[in-house]
Amino acid sequence: MSDPLDPQTGLPLPGDGALEAMPVEEPRRAASLTLRSDDPRDSRAVSMEAANKSLADALAIIYRLLQAVMLALVLLFFFSGFQQVNQAETGIRVDLGRIKAADLEPGFQFSLPYPLGEILKVERGVRTLRLDESFWPKVPESMRGRSIDQLSISAGNLKPGEDGSLLTADANIAHAQWTVIYSVSRARSFLQNFFQDPERRQERNLVRAAVERAAVRVVGQQQDAA
Repeated sequence: MSDPLDPQTGLPLPGDGALEAMPVEEPRRAASLTLRSDDPRDSRAVSMEAANKSLADALAIIYRLLQAVMLALVLLFFFSGFQQVNQAETGIRVDLGRIKAADLEPGFQFSLPYPLGEILKVERGVRTLRLDESFWPKVPESMRGRSIDQLSISAGNLKPGEDGSLLTADANIAHAQWTVIYSVSRARSFLQNFFQDPERRQERNLVRAAVERAAVRVVGQQQDAA
């Protein structure tokens, strides 16, 4: 049996066998190439996004560094409250302007960091003060080491207000040089009275005045045994 003809072309129409013999086209794979848009606004947006990300990363690193520095400063501020009290010293702890503890033993002691607090130190060793002018004739520097006999100074040569001397109970004139040895026994009282005296001028003046007054009183009660 022949195949039917196409009425328009006059050609035989394909039968079922021809349809089955026609090749079937396989589905195409999705394209792996994406064409980039040439729009400058898209390129600018991509560049700004990358710049913003870099800036955010840099700011995050700087923030972490600042945190580390601040933590280190806080630790240094805290540990600055530890101070060393030497063997020849007595420590006094002062917090917020008030004495909280006195007579601290030598070693590391803690107080609130400065300026909230501090450890004040007072030397408790022996101190020496020489009084070689108060009751001694005024002589040149080269003659200060000589005795009163070597100076050959008589009572008539003394000048009141310049030459120092002492008056005994029997109206005799005496000359004396003193070496005062003392120490601080009450560090708290000493600190309260001489805190603003780093060069110890007030301390020396007070000791000198006390010794001079005591010397005048004691020598004034003495009489010549002869």
